[in-house]
Amino acid sequence: MSDPAEERFLELVLADPTVATILARAPELGLGDWWLTAGVLFQTVWNALTGRAPGTGIRDADLFYFDDDTSYDAEDDVIRRGAGLFAELPVPVEIRNEARVHLWYAEHFGVPVQPCSVGAASGPARPGHRSGGAGQGPGAGSDTDPVRAHECLPVCLFPRRCCADGMGSRAHAYA
Repeated sequence: MSDPAEERFLELVLADPTVATILARAPELGLGDWWLTAGVLFQTVWNALTGRAPGTGIRDADLFYFDDDTSYDAEDDVIRRGAGLFAELPVPVEIRNEARVHLWYAEHFGVPVQPCSVGAASGPARPGHRSGGAGQGPGAGSDTDPVRAHECLPVCLFPRRCCADGMGSRAHAYA
């Protein structure tokens, strides 16, 4: 690894015991293409850079994976196994198959999304929905998602460039 920002990002997130535990145990789920994403990573970085205690402001950890089996039963099996694997952590680990999000998203959030066309590690799951992450899979060239991991380091929040899935209004609610 030669990118100093990526090295610093890894140093900060791997120092957090919750993140380190999730990354160490996730391979036990047997998923070929999985990613720990979003808030658990950027909030961990911000906590470290601002002197806050580990875990401050973290409500959950999102573990995304991509599997062509979009059945409810297949995803539920992974979720149940993950619940046992991560049971004692201080935050819930929310596990979702990105390949099946389009099947329930509109009913849950009121806005439809397009199906994923590629695996989580191989490219964006859907426009405007990539948060950066750490994981493993067929498209992974390093230990972290190369998509702007360094943007966590200046403690700035960057708006999404396109929010075709309707997430823009939800993002503004956090501002």
